[in-house]
Amino acid sequence: MTTIAVETRSLLGKNACKKLRANGRIPGTVYGQKKEVLSVEVSLEDVLSIIKKREKILQVQLNKELDDVIVKEIHYDTFGEKILHIDFCRIDMKAKITVTVPLSFVGVPKGAKAGGIWQKFIQKVQISCLPVEIPESIAVPVEGLELGQNIRIKDLVVAQTIEIKSDPENIVTSVSALKEEQPAGAAEEERAEPQVIKKAKSEDEEEA
Repeated sequence: MTTIAVETRSLLGKNACKKLRANGRIPGTVYGQKKEVLSVEVSLEDVLSIIKKREKILQVQLNKELDDVIVKEIHYDTFGEKILHIDFCRIDMKAKITVTVPLSFVGVPKGAKAGGIWQKFIQKVQISCLPVEIPESIAVPVEGLELGQNIRIKDLVVAQTIEIKSDPENIVTSVSALKEEQPAGAAEEERAEPQVIKKAKSEDEEEA
């Protein structure tokens, strides 16, 4: 398990956080497990490494104390480029936790190749499992999907130790037939996949 060093932040507020980021440090918070909420700072290099490796579970070290944590959220600026803040939530490695994981669609449906409209309605699901069992993503094989068919959350295949908490009847993806005499513009709109819009955190809104 990766361990990163954090330091206590003595100066709080927007201007102090701007100064931290200018010096290659990212403000953050460590909370959970009925312990004290800590305002901390961590190196930008460590945060970028976490993102690159897609690490969710790690340890944070403050002085000589180690905490097992999950990366709860990384806040970006309005353009989704600049990292503003990172939140770590303490966890018990022996207790199940509920997290959100992305879906990974594998292949192209037969129905889409035959001219149907392939739509993805759900990109992420909630699961419950031990921290060490959290998958990077859940595979959704779609090659065999014909016109008029769909895949629901209850059809997803995961390890027996993982429980999917999302509504089992929700449709994840489907392939539908084209409507007759449909205008080209409307057809293109239907083919467009629903976008996942990530809420950005502006520097003005940042908490101390």
